[in-house]
Amino acid sequence: MESTPNDFCNIEPTDQTRDYRQELFDKYKDFEEENYSEIDDGYIEDSDKISLIRFVNELVERNYSKYPPVMTDILVKKIYYQTVQNMDKFEYLEEKKRDKELSVLDKELLKIKEEKKLILIENETKEDE
Repeated sequence: MESTPNDFCNIEPTDQTRDYRQELFDKYKDFEEENYSEIDDGYIEDSDKISLIRFVNELVERNYSKYPPVMTDILVKKIYYQTVQNMDKFEYLEEKKRDKELSVLDKELLKIKEEKKLILIENETKEDE
């Protein structure tokens, strides 16, 4: 994406006497990534975990593209584990039982339908902001 002159209108001048890099390190020197070991995702099938990770990663890259990659990883982990934490384990396991009776085609069509629902919810959330 190319910059336009308007993009530079609100940029504050750089103070050459400041060490911005050191300020950033000092500000976040005590930062510790959250510990997600207490959140149980063991009941979730690996294929579903991978789908969720890919979906969340795409969402983060699209909405937070200006952040450095290390921030992307932190956000993906945070959203992944928040999603798992908010899942209804019983409902998920019931869906998996139901899915065992479906053909591969029907399973994939259901996944696609669910992904479309998530995108609609995401778009509605953006409109509300």
